[in-house]
Amino acid sequence: MPAISTASRTPASISRSARWPTRRGAACATDCCDIRSRSSTSPRVRHVYGERVNFYSGDGEVAPGVTLHRVGGHSDGLQVVRVETARGPVVLASDAAHYYANLQRRSPFPIVYNVGDMAVGWETIERLAGHPDRFIPGHDPIVTEIYPRASDKVDVWALHLPPSRSFAK
Repeated sequence: MPAISTASRTPASISRSARWPTRRGAACATDCCDIRSRSSTSPRVRHVYGERVNFYSGDGEVAPGVTLHRVGGHSDGLQVVRVETARGPVVLASDAAHYYANLQRRSPFPIVYNVGDMAVGWETIERLAGHPDRFIPGHDPIVTEIYPRASDKVDVWALHLPPSRSFAK
């Protein structure tokens, strides 16, 4: 069975100002219908048709201090996001490291497109972050335990602040 190379996930919530990094094929397949007029269509999909979405392939700058870096691994074309903060650069690893243990133990998530790319991606994440406490895995519930909430009203964590415990050896 051929591999699906357009199912790439990137941290799309960096900005709500209509600049969502994503892969062109992952946005939607619309050759057979016009979804611009449907009221139930996602606002992000409507922005694609309004030419308000920038697509990035590989590395790129989304905004000053916010960069994308292709790492591959879990899916072909996977990107991580590096954000400059007062505590130094923070890398949002997305699916490049689902959990802290994936990167720390060099243990890949069981569903992988390319293990070699994933291993190189871990090295890229470490280099971009510059410190073990400045990479954020994509799905680890530990994140919600070691970072303070940004607000009591929403489930958002202040990743620009230092964690309550360190992963440095």
